[in-house]
Amino acid sequence: GHFAASGEPYFLPWHRMYVCAFEEIIRAVLHDPKFTLPYWNYTSAAAYAVPKEFRMQNDPLWGPLFRPNRNASSNAGQPIFTGQGSASDLSASPAMAENNYLPVGAVSGFNQTLDFGLHGNVHVFTGNSQGMGQIPWAANDPIFWVHHCNIDRIWASWNNAGHANPATSAWLNKTFVFAGPDGKGVKWVVKDYTNTKKCDYRYDRLIGTKLIAAVAESLAPAAVAAPVAVAKSSSGPVALGSTPVRVNLQAVASPSPAAAPAASPLAARLSALPDDHRLYLVINDFKATAQPETLYRVYLDLPDNAPSDPLNSNYVGSFNFFAAVPHGDDHEHADTARSISFDITDIAADLDAKGQLKAEHTVTIVPAKTPFADAKPVIGNISFVEQ
Repeated sequence: GHFAASGEPYFLPWHRMYVCAFEEIIRAVLHDPKFTLPYWNYTSAAAYAVPKEFRMQNDPLWGPLFRPNRNASSNAGQPIFTGQGSASDLSASPAMAENNYLPVGAVSGFNQTLDFGLHGNVHVFTGNSQGMGQIPWAANDPIFWVHHCNIDRIWASWNNAGHANPATSAWLNKTFVFAGPDGKGVKWVVKDYTNTKKCDYRYDRLIGTKLIAAVAESLAPAAVAAPVAVAKSSSGPVALGSTPVRVNLQAVASPSPAAAPAASPLAARLSALPDDHRLYLVINDFKATAQPETLYRVYLDLPDNAPSDPLNSNYVGSFNFFAAVPHGDDHEHADTARSISFDITDIAADLDAKGQLKAEHTVTIVPAKTPFADAKPVIGNISFVEQ
């Protein structure tokens, strides 16, 4: 399934057929025509680690799913990117943002972006050169199958978002041979597997959609979840100037008793974060009397001896006051303070994996350059919310 460049367009259908052929063998062995493989949703903050069932070496039931040929952090239950990358390396967003399946000029396209990015990241993060980390050995690790079920789910999600697969006869009529339940070779054709219908499964949740419930009544449109506060500042309005400003945030009692105890409010929330929820840093009521003529960079739990690189691992994003300053004689909207939010799920998970989340969180705001002296920029409050 990992071809020369000319075969790269078949990465996704080949692996879908591979998974389906394996499922047919398992169904025959179990005499269970409804069996389907599960997927490992490592794009969710709650599942950045190898599922525990694959790490229970001596367990009488789950032991066969254990493999020693994994990176130490993988079998230790840490996020698989620990010591190698960051949570952003497990995001499906780069692939999902692609509009075309195949490359267009310098744009890689969905299939190639997913293959060379997230797909390869999970292989390298999880196993060593005699495991998931190298193609000839990868499928010997049972985690391979649930990894590729998730890759397949991401493809289904991309199609569900309105994106089309190739329509050429060369792509659609390409054939491959896989082992059938009787051990004999069976010819499979790409055009039969551009969706999951022939494989007889569908996913309970696609990226960007709600969980598919078992009862029809639950398929009605659901309201968007209301934001739930995780922590917030209590100091009132904060004036920004020409030097960094550090704001302390106090934890808000969790409404969820399922949240695991942790060293920090964000770490606790990450451990129980539902697949369709994210964590956000929200800055409310920022306004100025004049343009500061600079942007302000935002950092989460920045240490005192922070690296000189302004875009370090604590960096959340930046904001400006362009729309927060009254214009000319427009005094009607002069007191309309603005708000901005940043998705910090991956950043917080990355810091948590490194043990760098603080028990009492701070947000540091740093001007990118010396601001205009008379701007008087102010922010009202800062909070972390789950939504």
